[in-house]
Amino acid sequence: MGTRPLIGVQPHSDEVGMARRQQVWGSLAVLLSTVGFGALPTLTKLAYASGLNVPTLLALRFGLAALVVWGTLAARQRLGLPGRHVLSFLLLGTCFVGNTALFFSSLRYAPATSAAVLFYTYPVVVALLALFLLREPLTVQRALALALAVLGCAVVLGFTLGDVDMRGLVFALASGVIYALYVVLSTRLLRGTAVAVASAWIMTFMALAFAGFGIVTGSLDTSFAPAGWLLLLLIVTVSTVMPVQLFLAGTLRIGPTLASILGTMEPVFAVLFAATVLGERLGWPQAVGGGLIVLAVLLLRLPAGALLGLATGYRPKPSREHGADQDPTLRRGSIRGKAGRSTRRDWQS
Repeated sequence: MGTRPLIGVQPHSDEVGMARRQQVWGSLAVLLSTVGFGALPTLTKLAYASGLNVPTLLALRFGLAALVVWGTLAARQRLGLPGRHVLSFLLLGTCFVGNTALFFSSLRYAPATSAAVLFYTYPVVVALLALFLLREPLTVQRALALALAVLGCAVVLGFTLGDVDMRGLVFALASGVIYALYVVLSTRLLRGTAVAVASAWIMTFMALAFAGFGIVTGSLDTSFAPAGWLLLLLIVTVSTVMPVQLFLAGTLRIGPTLASILGTMEPVFAVLFAATVLGERLGWPQAVGGGLIVLAVLLLRLPAGALLGLATGYRPKPSREHGADQDPTLRRGSIRGKAGRSTRRDWQS
């Protein structure tokens, strides 16, 4: 009698190989999404130089992006009315209007490097809001992250006030606070709602709001230079529609924790684009303060207990429930984690 082949060895090997490929492609998708989001401040600065103003740019940006999403929903036969979520969509849309208007206004007064660094404090603000509004516990890990973020902001603000219009820095910080409020509210208000449908309605509301403001104030103007249309197209595709889809697709493959950690590269790319394309100089306050803020965000997005594990060298045993050989970050799961570790940028400012 011959020996039987080991049943399940080859399939197990194939599954491991497939999981690794999923991780590679998922990580690449998330990194590409951070490149797109990181290009937004630089593209916005160039758009302003081409003659676009804030209301016109935002009305066209979200109007065109909404058309793309509505077209996708129509092709998939997933069109839907807001129904009982109409008030939730209006409230979240209002948050996005404030967040986007402030961030784009900040780029008129402050360098893209400083605005991007200060805005990126929003994950830390999310954790702070979750502490008071959602009664989430203040762990040592979160307390340390908050302290690092505050110190980073103090460094950036304290050493750039003499060289930068204060309005730009205040607008960037306020934009991050309002976006953090959106993240916390969305965890409650968007339950049971399809992400694409919610995004389509929220973007439509935003486009109408900015267009209405532009018409009332007489600031809606499409007589900008032809280069402005190309920049607008890049903002809609490269820095709005494509990165959102890439981030969602990547998160489904690698899980929210790893996607969130890779997402900390966004301010790095924002600074690189501003320095390379706009010629902005990255001073040591922005570098040190930005590094502290990125470290704070990275600390927030590590799994609970990871800091203690790094300090003590303790590694918890894998759960039998999910298989001892499976990386938990490879499991398909929710696009959004807890409020303190939001992993989706939706249609970010």
